[in-house]
Amino acid sequence: MYIKEKNKEGGEGKGMRNKILYMSPMKALTEEKHREWLKRYPDKKISVLTGDYYLTKTKQKELSKADIILCTSEMVDSRTRKMKSERNYWLHNIGLLIVDEAHLLTTSRGHAIETGIIRFTSINNKAKILFLSATMPNVNELGKWLTSLNGKDPRIIYSNWRPVELQINYEEYEVTTMRNGWEDYWASQERKRQKAVDIALTKPNEKFLIFCHDKGTGRDIVKRFEKEGENTVFHNADLPLKDRSDIENSFQDQNNGIRVLVSTSTLAMGVNLPARNVIIVGVHRGLTEVDELDIIQCAGRAGRYGIDDAGFVYLIIPETSTTRWQEIFKNPRPVNSVLNNRHILAFHVLAEVENRIINSVGSLLAWYKKSLAGMQNITPFDKRDAEGLITDLIKMEMLTGDIQRFSITGLGKVSAWLYFSPYDIYAWFRNLNVIFNCEMSDEILAWAIADIPSNDLGYIRKDLVPVCNDWKWLLKNRNIHVTQACPSVVGAYNCLNGINDQSFDSFKRTIIYDIDRQVQAFRLIDDIYTKWGKENFWKILPTRIKYGIPNEMVELVKVPGIGGVRARKLWDLGFKTIADVANLRNKKKLLNVVTPSMAKKVQSEARKLLTEGE
Repeated sequence: MYIKEKNKEGGEGKGMRNKILYMSPMKALTEEKHREWLKRYPDKKISVLTGDYYLTKTKQKELSKADIILCTSEMVDSRTRKMKSERNYWLHNIGLLIVDEAHLLTTSRGHAIETGIIRFTSINNKAKILFLSATMPNVNELGKWLTSLNGKDPRIIYSNWRPVELQINYEEYEVTTMRNGWEDYWASQERKRQKAVDIALTKPNEKFLIFCHDKGTGRDIVKRFEKEGENTVFHNADLPLKDRSDIENSFQDQNNGIRVLVSTSTLAMGVNLPARNVIIVGVHRGLTEVDELDIIQCAGRAGRYGIDDAGFVYLIIPETSTTRWQEIFKNPRPVNSVLNNRHILAFHVLAEVENRIINSVGSLLAWYKKSLAGMQNITPFDKRDAEGLITDLIKMEMLTGDIQRFSITGLGKVSAWLYFSPYDIYAWFRNLNVIFNCEMSDEILAWAIADIPSNDLGYIRKDLVPVCNDWKWLLKNRNIHVTQACPSVVGAYNCLNGINDQSFDSFKRTIIYDIDRQVQAFRLIDDIYTKWGKENFWKILPTRIKYGIPNEMVELVKVPGIGGVRARKLWDLGFKTIADVANLRNKKKLLNVVTPSMAKKVQSEARKLLTEGE
């Protein structure tokens, strides 16, 4: 179904804008549409903007001249937020905003869609808005919200048509209960993962798309298929754009391509990559149940139009839960705003204070009233709540002033500019103040990086508790309190020291994946607020995290071809600097670590670095 807003002036007329802005929730979907539309509309100027692109002057000119612009929801939120500072005047010329997978307003990323739409309509209230979704039960309510933003009457069009019949199979697994009455997490993981492999092996000549809710499960399932001699690939957001594209193209090849593709939800959101068979590995992410709309979205990938007469879904669920999930598929829950979450709301309030839209409790309430959260009022937000939120932000030094009149601080700007929760920014500000005023160690540094609210899940997996208890005790003796984010702290320590521990690898990968953006925040906190003067520290930290080496080895990994493992081996052989690597007299020692051809290349690269530094 979709909502199409009817222009009161009637169709294309005087003053109508001529650009189309397409907004999707995922980079993969945005890139797919970009490739598809470049072929379909060769006479149109088409531009794409996701986290993989920089907003350069050239890109700004491209956006200004484009007929069609494709963005992720976070990019629309960010571009509208920085309308004046970036001079994103092309937003005034949008005649149609298409919001794909609009039901994702109710998921963890939905707040960016909601605030982006609110801000877009305040910039350009003439544009039509088109909501597209296959899973949006309360469509009338959403139409009413859009009308409240730009005054246009909604036109709602329903369709139950599906080109390929969908057959859902509910595959239950046995749940083992421990002595304390809790489910045995790892026993369930084992059964879910193996069941997924077993199902795919029953149809050796058919394509399978297997959805996992965490990267650890995805990688484990790929290994299981490899043991069975099945060529399987894991598609996830960590892969470079070209690699993701190559995988998708291979899977679409009916004759010689990948037969079994394992993926996170990156391929669930509208990407035109269906398979005859879809397996959904469980309905939990950790101990938390996955949003039912995400499960339904994954199921919708089954069945190729024009190729398959039916699509088959295999939903792996705990025993005795089939009846419940049958009812969910018949009657999915309504689309409700997530903006009323305190942490999420605080982040967006800072952005609007930065934009001078909010500067008092009254203006905060007026802004909130425009939101879907304000209209639905599922969780009431009144003057007392607004005052409490502003008080929190003032205490965290994000705002200065009082609840009657306030403005943003340098610390608050870091949150607003870099898209980090103010609660995380405050935790880093507090933690880094501690480490710069005590005798620093890698244990304390790991705590400062990783012990933030976003990493605190409220629980620690049972198998990780013994190690985490040791860490809590160790840091307590240094007057440092560790929260339930302790597994991330251990992961950060393992990054700093090149430790491979499978139990904490998922936390380690998360730290590595986001370290550049985090250090950008640390540097900005330093530059515009605290004045720690730690520029050299910020230069070294990302390298240490990525390569797992101490400070003194950082220079060695600047040489292409030398990673963390080789740096350690070379250090033990007496290589301390780039000059040591470049020195031809050391080639014999170098051959203890690398091949002759690699030694020649490494020494050549080292000499280049020395020449550039002169």
